[in-house]
Amino acid sequence: MNNLKHSIIVPAYNTGDAIRQCIDSVLKQTYTNWELIIVDDGSKDNTSEIIEEYAKSDNRIKAFHIPNEGVSNARNVGLAEAQGEYVMFVDSDDWIEPDYLQQIRNYMDDDADMYIVGITQDHEGNNGNIFYSEIKGTPVYRHISSANLHSEIGYLLNTMNMESSCLKSYRASFLRQHNVKFLKGMIVFEDFYFVLQCLCHQSSISLIPFIGYHYRMGLDYNPVVRRGVRDLYPSINSLFKMLDLMDMRLGLSDYSHEQVMRVMAAKISVVFGQSLHATKWTDRTKPFKQIFNDAITKAYIKEILNIAGGRFRLQYILMSKGMFNLAYIVYRYL
Repeated sequence: MNNLKHSIIVPAYNTGDAIRQCIDSVLKQTYTNWELIIVDDGSKDNTSEIIEEYAKSDNRIKAFHIPNEGVSNARNVGLAEAQGEYVMFVDSDDWIEPDYLQQIRNYMDDDADMYIVGITQDHEGNNGNIFYSEIKGTPVYRHISSANLHSEIGYLLNTMNMESSCLKSYRASFLRQHNVKFLKGMIVFEDFYFVLQCLCHQSSISLIPFIGYHYRMGLDYNPVVRRGVRDLYPSINSLFKMLDLMDMRLGLSDYSHEQVMRVMAAKISVVFGQSLHATKWTDRTKPFKQIFNDAITKAYIKEILNIAGGRFRLQYILMSKGMFNLAYIVYRYL
């Protein structure tokens, strides 16, 4: 168990200014039995050239170049190419500590389907320098068996960054057995959707008391602005259907269900706000009508409204009446 190979998958799109730090952090790993799979998702800057430069210098680095179809597709390409017993995802503008893989190796006797470490959010200024770092949750060692997962979902959502597919290492055979993949075309919540699939299939989980993943904050990337709101409804609807499936399969406790809704309340509020300035107001009507009229989505949003603060309730009411500009003012300034 102690010499397992790890596949590190990095989807990349126009991150030529940051990807070197990401790749270098993998090269500095004290545990050396790894492969780095970098999938260039149709970058238009110098990302592709940087990737090729590294691939030629180390045979553990594999470079793939594909047409731009989004991060979900790029990660799936990486999954299909992975040869390791465990796989993990690192975003191309993030980086990991030198002993990241070694720390996971230290807990391999748990034989878990998923290992989770802690995360540091590095806030970046306009000059590209990190001016502030913030630790977001320090894991306390805990092994959660498949049989006990249903009663631990609330704890996981309340203490760990479960909506991210990064900072986790997954057993590759578990993902293949249950056909766990990213849903192509999702513009929001694609990470959370992936993790929820693992939970639906009752993955065993070990929390490792180690802060090893650095998430860069402040780079100018908003998937809703980039792709527009046209794909917002299917993304949100797909996530709510997965939540429904998880609830049905695991039989979540009231506490766990409430924690799921609290996570969703925070995420939906931000996504709705971002979407308000993503495109012309005349283009917003159809996708939001779909969101507000779909039975499953409407039921979940009703629950979210009972948990969310007054600002989001007001924002939602205004949006449901087509008053998008006023709703944006509420989101931006109240």
